[in-house]
Amino acid sequence: TGDLRNWWPENSSGLATPDNEEGWTFGIGVEIPLFNGMLTKNKIAAARAAIAKIKEEQLLLKEGIGLQTRDIILSLGAAQKSCDASGSALTAATENRELNVRAYQSELVQTDDVIQAQLMEAMMAAQHYKARYEHVALLSRLELIVGTEVLKQIQ
Repeated sequence: TGDLRNWWPENSSGLATPDNEEGWTFGIGVEIPLFNGMLTKNKIAAARAAIAKIKEEQLLLKEGIGLQTRDIILSLGAAQKSCDASGSALTAATENRELNVRAYQSELVQTDDVIQAQLMEAMMAAQHYKARYEHVALLSRLELIVGTEVLKQIQ
């Protein structure tokens, strides 16, 4: 339990003290933004850094596209050579099969030789068509990359 004797402040405390009653006070409020200037500078610096980052990313993207294009063109050369070589091998395998079939009809070779020639022709055909597919796929990738870049430039 408590005792509530002294509710009001005495005359010697609070705002109405004898010293405050005889004197006077004067106040001025001034607002000085200490941290606002740095905040603005830092916001500007952050925006400039973001712009520089975007420009660097664009440059890297263009260099990446250039590297992709170069890689595809080099791969196209290798794929063309592979197509030519597999085409020559397919022609030779076809001629060998035809020769073995004629020789078999004349009873000059065994059945195994004819079957082996037919298998070799089928394997060479599969290799040739695979090489042609890879060549066409590389052309398609090149057209996609170039077309995408041209479309970006137009827009």
